[in-house]
Amino acid sequence: MSMDDLIAAARVNKAWPFLEAQRLLKRYPDGAKPDGSPIVFETGYGPSGLPHIGTFQEVLRTTFVRRAFEALIGAVYLDSGIESARAFVLHCCN
Repeated sequence: MSMDDLIAAARVNKAWPFLEAQRLLKRYPDGAKPDGSPIVFETGYGPSGLPHIGTFQEVLRTTFVRRAFEALIGAVYLDSGIESARAFVLHCCN
């Protein structure tokens, strides 16, 4: 499967990480929050401060959504070109 095939599949995928990533793109089409701050994917430790299976699940869920978001950035590149993708990523990550 080529990268183009993977990106096309990401755009129509109904798995929850992709649905969450698609919601983020709808909510923040410019790749940043209304105040200009970047979209940040965060995870951490539980209330006890110690890692446990729930922490691993949180990290895994966050990673799934982050990876889906990255695939959708690839779709921006294919639809609008490198400059649009670059602007989106720079706006998203700064």
